[in-house]
Amino acid sequence: MTQSAVEKFLPVADYDLAATLTSGQSFRWDFRESWWEGVVDDRWVRLQSCPGGMAVETVVPQTGWSWLTHYLQTDVDLGAVLLSLPVYAFPSAERLAAAGEAELRACKMGFRAPNLLATARLVAAGEIDLERLRGCGVEEARSQLTQLPGVGLKIADCVLLFAYGFQQAFPVDVWVMKALRQLYFPKRRPSPARLRQFVQTHFGAHSGYAQQYLFHYMRRHRAAVALNFAVTVQESSTPALTPALSPGERED
Repeated sequence: MTQSAVEKFLPVADYDLAATLTSGQSFRWDFRESWWEGVVDDRWVRLQSCPGGMAVETVVPQTGWSWLTHYLQTDVDLGAVLLSLPVYAFPSAERLAAAGEAELRACKMGFRAPNLLATARLVAAGEIDLERLRGCGVEEARSQLTQLPGVGLKIADCVLLFAYGFQQAFPVDVWVMKALRQLYFPKRRPSPARLRQFVQTHFGAHSGYAQQYLFHYMRRHRAAVALNFAVTVQESSTPALTPALSPGERED
């Protein structure tokens, strides 16, 4: 706390101060030593989140605090606001199956509409039992999912990991692919099949957790990773810099 500061506690619930001040519509705030410092109207103020609300500091006495509560909208009942918003559940397979492709495209399904419709009809007709997959092994469950229209390995592994809880599943998107190549194959360009084989043997039963850590790492270090990956690709294209494969190993 600064000397001669005016202090106040502002009670508020369901409020994320950092997310509010960095929302993209506010540009006058700096984060210093666990406090947010900024100017509201012509008043300098410091804010800090604390249990039950936020601590407030100004350098001059205030006759009222409506200038700040209005700016932060702390008098708004955010819980009531959320309850007033329309909420929609996912439609059932039967409802989707009864829809036409045009109706699905009107819901912004785009090129996915035909595959979604075809899959919904298979599920609604009982030709595939999605609940039964919970009792299958991961390989059988993946095989069943990839038989659905438009479902490839990545989508199947996403469903297996995040919907069914198969921790052996390892979805590979662009960022995870870059992470694998940079961190484990820095001088080579392994094929997707080679990477899948590596993941299964290297991460084993907890591949899903490893995937999430790698994805988080790539999100946090995106700029540096992109630069390093570009340099790695350039180097790997130079025969003199490409390491020889170990005996018996080959690129798929």
